[in-house]
Amino acid sequence: MKMETHLFLFGGGPPFTGKLARQFCEKALRQSCTILVMPRPGWENYQSVYADKLAEYGLKCAFIPLGQVPVNEAVEEINQAGALVIGGGNTERYIDEVVETPIGEALKKRFRAGVPVAGFSAGAILSMEESLLSPRDNNTGRLLERRGLGLVKHTAVAVHFSEWNDEQHLLDLASTYKNKECYGIDEQTGLYLKNGEIEFYDGRGVYTVLHNQIVKLGEKP
Repeated sequence: MKMETHLFLFGGGPPFTGKLARQFCEKALRQSCTILVMPRPGWENYQSVYADKLAEYGLKCAFIPLGQVPVNEAVEEINQAGALVIGGGNTERYIDEVVETPIGEALKKRFRAGVPVAGFSAGAILSMEESLLSPRDNNTGRLLERRGLGLVKHTAVAVHFSEWNDEQHLLDLASTYKNKECYGIDEQTGLYLKNGEIEFYDGRGVYTVLHNQIVKLGEKP
């Protein structure tokens, strides 16, 4: 039997918004969550920003600092998790450590088994079929395409949307990838997709492109 899938896409870093934290925890298959993060100086002090909101709803979190934990141990941890989070940070480093690796394969398998997955910023981008990076998010100065996990089909996201003034990036996504639904997601904002379809969003703002114009979801064009 095909399981329901649950994907949470955030336009910035943690924490979860309250509504999405509750929904994420309700969908967890057990009261444990594994959070994949890209370690940088002082990252341990940032753990509570990810974990505290989930703890309010009874979810206990463990962390995998990518590149510091042996891959086989990371995979074993992912296989036992009741919920999964891919953190924010350097998008290309996340792609290197997760996409097309045993860690990524384990994530995809668990996602298809009904485990909810949340991606913050970089984590949201690499959850797509293709990881589509804004010119502001890489050193090429242009839209950069790399492989993604493919947790959702025919979708693309622009993160830190209003904060980066990334309207042109969203328009470029919509014009270049005409078969995709393209969304700009503000910081402190997230989308919940059930079986690949948007159920609701929570936070500051989510945007899409309609007739070559950017419109905010929930507002009339």
